[in-house]
Amino acid sequence: MILAAALTHDSARGLAGTSTMRTLLVIAETALTVILLAAAGLLAKGFVRLVRVDPLLRIL
Repeated sequence: MILAAALTHDSARGLAGTSTMRTLLVIAETALTVILLAAAGLLAKGFVRLVRVDPLLRIL
């Protein structure tokens, strides 16, 4: 609710305050996206390594 008010609020700051808030949100979203992509890459790499492991003991 506070975030929505900050994005639509018309005060003495005008569009400059809204622009700053939007810029900060875009930066935060981009940073989170990079972190999630790195984590997904590491997860995929680990899965590939797990699949390639030759089991020493095979139970029938």
